[in-house]
Amino acid sequence: MLTKARPTSDPIAHAISWISTRGIQVERRTSSHLDLDLTPPAHPTLYLLDPGVMPPMNWSALEDWVRLPAEASELYDRADRLLARAAMSGGFRTFVDDDDVLRVGARLVPLSPLEASLVRELLAHAGTLVRREALEEALWPDGSAPEARALDNRIKRLRRHLDGLPLRIHTVRARGFLIEQRPMVDHDEVDWRS
Repeated sequence: MLTKARPTSDPIAHAISWISTRGIQVERRTSSHLDLDLTPPAHPTLYLLDPGVMPPMNWSALEDWVRLPAEASELYDRADRLLARAAMSGGFRTFVDDDDVLRVGARLVPLSPLEASLVRELLAHAGTLVRREALEEALWPDGSAPEARALDNRIKRLRRHLDGLPLRIHTVRARGFLIEQRPMVDHDEVDWRS
């Protein structure tokens, strides 16, 4: 369960909101039986444990937990550590939000609705080939792309948006495209609190 809180005067709710927008998945655990999940997440995850809930026995570098009630400063500290570990391992969270903003860890890239649909489709199949026909169907469901090279032009424009990010779109000639997520190389580029 992803917890998204609206900014309020409540410092805990504000901290959770800030953490969620920085590429960290926040999950509240209300019972210990949920801790049986043996598959580590591929992106930073902060677990908020209700009183009496057992902490995880094992967790990966991309996981951390806090027992509630907690101070906002502790949530921020845990988030900073998770973001630093994610940057070193390449395990930052990458997704397109409901406002068509590409979020790569703490970095934000506003996209057009068409570009957002394209990135969502590529990210849903990250690391694997997505056929041209599938992308064209996702972008233009009525089957009428505005021009013959419309998809290629969108990919070209999207590559410019991704410049400087640890994401690359590769062309597989005459077949399709794939998106690759790479580790962030320059850890100083990541601004954790902005």
